[in-house]
Amino acid sequence: MRAMPAIICMRAIVSVLLLTVAATPASTAPERLLLDGYAAVVNDRPILVSDVLRYVQSADRQAARTLSGRELDEALQRNYQAGLRALIERELILAEAERRKLDLPDPVVEGHINQIVRERFEGGRAGLLAALAAEGMSYEEYRRQIRDDLRVMLLRRQEVGDRVTVSPAQLYSAYVARLESYREPEQVRIRLLVLRKGSSAEEAEARRRLAESLRERIRRGESFADLARQFSEGPAADQGGDLGWRPPTELRPELARVVKTLRPGEVSSVIELPEELHLLRLEARHEARVRPFSEVALELERELIKQQTEQRMEEWMSELRVRHFVRVLQETRP
Repeated sequence: MRAMPAIICMRAIVSVLLLTVAATPASTAPERLLLDGYAAVVNDRPILVSDVLRYVQSADRQAARTLSGRELDEALQRNYQAGLRALIERELILAEAERRKLDLPDPVVEGHINQIVRERFEGGRAGLLAALAAEGMSYEEYRRQIRDDLRVMLLRRQEVGDRVTVSPAQLYSAYVARLESYREPEQVRIRLLVLRKGSSAEEAEARRRLAESLRERIRRGESFADLARQFSEGPAADQGGDLGWRPPTELRPELARVVKTLRPGEVSSVIELPEELHLLRLEARHEARVRPFSEVALELERELIKQQTEQRMEEWMSELRVRHFVRVLQETRP
């Protein structure tokens, strides 16, 4: 109940600022400059635009390394909006922690800081203090931030993490519902040695003799891969003709028919096509199958937990937005 006057007061202030900006030219309105510095307000706590930009620095740098122009602008805009949403959620959780009078004993906070020092600062506490000084932050400010971080984590765990469960029955039902997505077609791994016939009947006959000679050398124990690197005029010759794993349906029909007759390790007879001669070695075969429940259960459980966590988080944030005052003032990146 004590928070209500502050909330009402903040609403009044924001309303006055908005009316002032609407009635005053941008070039002469100091209120607008003040308002432009605020990205959002949660109860009586402002979130500055600079807070959001600082929060998304890492994501912005990542985007700048791979994007440019309009794509970069769009990515930066998405980063800003995601960062603003995250900071609003944090302030809502802290506001709820205040409402519930949720606090943490000093030894818990200090213990967490000591753990951070052990894991991240080789210079011990002096290293932490030096890092804080470089950021222009006092130890007390850092301590308050850590306390808030712990309060957010604790309340989020209570309201979201502890409420998300996936039963064995739910897990298996999800598996059955997605059964088609776990179906894997037959896969084969083959090597090809390709010789072009040439432009005349004499050239074609000479290439046939070479193909038969190469097949005989392979039969006697020479490496298919080495001969493919030396003689093949087809795909992946520098990889020994290795085409990697692929469904037989991706092969030319003439080759797919031959693959069906081979066992792993076997080499085909010379396969004659209109313009080429092929030797084919089947390296390995994976039969068509449906991935069993035991194989996908862990990844499926993670996916369901992620979905339920996101859903519960959205529900909780909706509850908090009703309970606490939220006003977004700078929704897009300035």
